[in-house]
Amino acid sequence: MDLIVLRDRVLSDRSPRSAFWFCNGTVRRNIYEPASTMKGLNGWSFRNHIDSDNDKNGFAEWIAEVLGDEELGQILKNVVEQGRLYDIYNDKWV
Repeated sequence: MDLIVLRDRVLSDRSPRSAFWFCNGTVRRNIYEPASTMKGLNGWSFRNHIDSDNDKNGFAEWIAEVLGDEELGQILKNVVEQGRLYDIYNDKWV
């Protein structure tokens, strides 16, 4: 990914329409903001976005489709443990 695309797609703020809306009402607009929210989610809230059967992972989809980090999206797609998801995400972006 070239640096201009990286800046425009991954690092910049998304519009409210493209932001990630956590079920607790928190809105995150860029790659840096979700880490603090993700770490503090209770189990129910986490499972609302990522289920243990791997049927959905809204966070991985948002990273791949909206932010354009398809590599990280693919890695997170199969992660269902909250702490592990946070660690992988945090190691790359925070």
